[in-house]
Amino acid sequence: LFACGIGFLLTQYNGIAGEYTAQIAALANYQPAFQTAKVLDVNGNLIAEINSQDAGARTNVPLERISPFMIHAVVALENERFFEDPGWDWIAIGRAFLQNLSAGAVESGASTITQQIAEQLILRQPTTTPDLKLREIIIASQIAQQYTKQEILELYLNEIFFGNQSYGVEAASQFYFNVSANDLNMPQAALLAGMISSPVQYNPVRLSGEDQIAYDSRRTLTFQRMEFVMQRMQEVGCLTFQTGGQPFCVDAGVARQQAINLATVKAARYLPRSVRFKYPHFVQFVVDRVNELYPGGEMFRLGFVIRTTLNPAVQDAAEAALDDTMSRLITTRVNTGSVMVTDPRNGAIRAMVGSPDFANEDIRGQVNGALTFQQPGSSIKPIVYTGALEGVDSNGDGRPEYLTAASILWDVLTTFPNTNPPYTPVNYDGQFRGPVAVRAALQNSYNIPAIKVYQFIGETKFRDVANRVGLVFPQNAVFGLPTGIGATEVTLYSMMQAYGTLANSGVRAPLYAIESITDASGNAVPIPGREAQQVVQPQVAYLMSNILSDDQARGPAFGINGPLTINGLPTSGVVAAKTGTTDGARDLWTMGYTRNAVVGVWLGRPDDQPTLVTDGGYGSAAPLWNRVMSAVLNTMSRPEQFGIPPGVIAQQICPDTGTLPPANCPSSLRNELFIEGLPAPSADNAFVRQVTIDTWTGLLGNNFCPDNQQAATVININDPSAVTFLNSAAGQAIARRLGITASTIANPPTAACDLNTEVPIARIIAPTDNSTVSGVVQITGAAQATSFNRFELWYAPENNPAAATAIGGAVTTPQTSGLLGQWDTSGLNGRYILYLRMFSSNAYGGNLERRAVVNVVNTQPPTATPLVFPTTIAPTANVPFGPTSTPIPFDEVQPGG
Repeated sequence: LFACGIGFLLTQYNGIAGEYTAQIAALANYQPAFQTAKVLDVNGNLIAEINSQDAGARTNVPLERISPFMIHAVVALENERFFEDPGWDWIAIGRAFLQNLSAGAVESGASTITQQIAEQLILRQPTTTPDLKLREIIIASQIAQQYTKQEILELYLNEIFFGNQSYGVEAASQFYFNVSANDLNMPQAALLAGMISSPVQYNPVRLSGEDQIAYDSRRTLTFQRMEFVMQRMQEVGCLTFQTGGQPFCVDAGVARQQAINLATVKAARYLPRSVRFKYPHFVQFVVDRVNELYPGGEMFRLGFVIRTTLNPAVQDAAEAALDDTMSRLITTRVNTGSVMVTDPRNGAIRAMVGSPDFANEDIRGQVNGALTFQQPGSSIKPIVYTGALEGVDSNGDGRPEYLTAASILWDVLTTFPNTNPPYTPVNYDGQFRGPVAVRAALQNSYNIPAIKVYQFIGETKFRDVANRVGLVFPQNAVFGLPTGIGATEVTLYSMMQAYGTLANSGVRAPLYAIESITDASGNAVPIPGREAQQVVQPQVAYLMSNILSDDQARGPAFGINGPLTINGLPTSGVVAAKTGTTDGARDLWTMGYTRNAVVGVWLGRPDDQPTLVTDGGYGSAAPLWNRVMSAVLNTMSRPEQFGIPPGVIAQQICPDTGTLPPANCPSSLRNELFIEGLPAPSADNAFVRQVTIDTWTGLLGNNFCPDNQQAATVININDPSAVTFLNSAAGQAIARRLGITASTIANPPTAACDLNTEVPIARIIAPTDNSTVSGVVQITGAAQATSFNRFELWYAPENNPAAATAIGGAVTTPQTSGLLGQWDTSGLNGRYILYLRMFSSNAYGGNLERRAVVNVVNTQPPTATPLVFPTTIAPTANVPFGPTSTPIPFDEVQPGG
C-alpha cells in the first residue's frame, strides 16, 4: 500500500509538472500580459483607461538594486526559510494543516514566496482547494529546480502588488516614499512588506470618501503591522542573500538606529495617486469595488474591461449644476458638495460627483463627498416617520401603536427632562404651531414634532428601519433624541439607498456601479448577485411618498411651487422631496425621487465649519437638486404617479383631532389616506371629545347607570407640554376653538359602568314636579347608597339657577324613605327649583342631583315653625356638580407660549 501510494503521488507529480512546463519556462522572460484596465459607461463608451501612465506603476529592478532591508523584511515575514527550502516549506505546511483541521476549512495556505509565484503567475487563481494546493506545491518545486533563489526573489519583488496600483517594489517605493527601492530604510521596507498580505487592510493612503475615524483606525493598524515586521526581522536575525556572500543582520541595535526614520514614516502624509481621467470619483469608486472583489491587482493583471452604470449625460449635467451652484454660493463660505443620481428600480448609479474639483486640495477635492459622513438634518425625518407609520409593538401583544398621516403632534415649547442636560429643541424659525397633523409636520419640517415621533418609536425601532432601508452610521455613532432631526451622521450614498427604497415601493435594490466585467480575452468575470428585498411595506412606502410629494402641505413653511416641484409635473403624487439643514448651516441637503430616479445633494465645507447660508437646504441645495432632477427626467420617459398598492384606503377625518369625525368637529372634514389594519382612530380616541360620565362613580355612563349621567368635554393628552401650551396665552385661542374650557376634564375615565357598579337611591317624592306649594313644605324622599357620605337640600329661582340657597345643613344620616327636610317658603313667590344633592365617600368623590320644579304661592306670611333635621353639618356652599377630576386651569399665562 505504501508503495502504491508513493507511486500514485509520483504519477500525479509528473503529470502536473509536465502540464505547466511551458509556463514555468516562460518565467525567465516574464512580462505582464496586461497592465491596463478599461472602464466603460452604460453605453459601452470608454471613460477611463487605467494604466501605469495615469493610475498605476511598474518598474523592474535587479535584485542588487533593492535595499537589503526590503529583502530581509520580505523573507523574514513571508518565508524565513526561503534560501533553504525546495520551493515549499513542510514545517509551514504542517502548521497550516493543523490550523485548517481545527477550523474545518482552508484558513492558512502556508505559501512560500515560490508558491505565491506559482499561484499568481502560473495558476492565476486562489489555491483554496486541496487539488489546487497540491498543484501549487508541485509547480513551486519545479520553479525552485529551474531558477536560483535570487532569480525567484527578483521576480517576486518586481511582480508583487503593493496597493494603489503599484506593482513591484520600485513602483511602491517611489509612490509611498518618493525614493528608489535601493534606498529604502528599515521602517519603509517593513511597511511595504507588511502590505503584501493585504494591500487594502494595511494601506496608509486615505481612501476616497473614507471618514476620519475609519482612516485613523486603518492607519494605526498599518503602522502596527510595520512594527510587527520590524520585530520579526529582529527575531530572524541574519540572512545570507547570495551563496557565499556576507550575511545581512538585523538586531535590536539596528532597530534603535532607525528611530528617526520610524518617526518620519509615521508622520508622513500619504496621498492618493493623481489621475487624469474623466469622472475621477466615480471611476475610483468602481476601481475600489473591483479591488474588493478581486484583490491583489487582478483587474490590471488580467486587463479587466468594466462596464459601468454611469450615464454620461446625467453625470455631465450634475457636474455642471454643481459648478454653477459653487459660483452662486461663493459669498456663503460653502465650497464643496456632492451629487448622486440612481435608478430606484434596480439600484444602478447613474451619476456620482464627489466634489466640485477633484484637483483642488484646498477643498480636499480628491475626497469623495458622497461617501463621507455628514449630519443629515431634516432629510432624516422620512426615516423616522416611516417607523411611526409602521407602528411599534411596545406591549408585545401583536397590536402596534402607530401614527397615521392625520395623527396630531404637538408643536409646542417642550423640554425633555430625561437627557443630560435637559433638551429643549427649537424649530428652524423659532415658532410654535400647536397641534399639527403628521402630514403637515413632516412637510413643513417642524423639529419638535419629529423629535416626539423619534421618542415614540424609540432608538431600537429607528435603527431597525434605518438598517432595513440601507442607512449606514459611523462605528461610534451616538443615538438620542437629536437623532430625530438629523444629528447622527450618515453618507449621501446610504441616503440614496434609503430614499431609493421608499421610491421603489419599499423594495431595497442594492446600489451598484458595475454592470459586467470581462478580461482582456473577453471571458466573463463573475460578479456577486444583487438581491432586491421588500424591507418596508408597500403601503407605508406609498404613504411616505404621498406625503413627501404634497406641495400644498409644505406651503405654510416653504410656499407653493418652490424648488421642490419640477416644472411641467404635477405638484403632488409624482415628485417626493425633503430638505435638510444642520446647525450653523454646516450641512445643506435635498433628497428627492420619482418612481424612476433618485437625486441626492449635499453641500457644505470639508472642515465642517459653519457657513453663511441663511435659507437652509431649501434655498441652497434644493435649486441644485431641481436642476439635476430636471436634467435626469429629460433623459427618460415622463414619471408616473406613485402607484397606490392594495391595502391603502381613504377615510374622512376631522383634521383637528386626526380621528373619524366626532359630532362637533370644529373644522371642515377632509379625506386622508390610511393603511388597512391601521385605520383612522375612532372619534372616541380623539384628544378632545364629548363623553357621558356617571357622576356618582366617575365611570363612563351607559345603561347600567342611567340616572346620574352628565355630558362632559374631556381631553386625553399624554404630552404635558401640550397641556402647558393650552394654558398659555398663545394656546387659549386654539383651546377655545376646540371646545376646551376651564371645565374640561383632563383625565377622562377609561372604564364604564357594569353589573357591579354601585347604584345609589335618591329621589324627591314630595313635592312633586310642577306642584304648587306654600308656607312650610315637607320634603320627603330617599337618599342612601353604599358609599353614602351626606345629602343636602337647595333651592333656586327657575330663571336664575346659579343663585342657589341651602335649606338647612348637610345631613350625614342616609334616609331610606321619609322626611328629608322642611322648606320655609315665606316671602317666596314664583317658580323655583328644589334640589336634592347627595355626595359619595368613594375615592372618586362622586355626587348626584335630583330636582323638582314647583310653583310657590304665598298670600300671607306663614306661621313660623321650627325645622327638624336629622344630624347635620354645615352646608357646602356653591358645590359644583358633575365629575370631580382635574380640570385644565386657565387662570394664568405660562411664559414662552
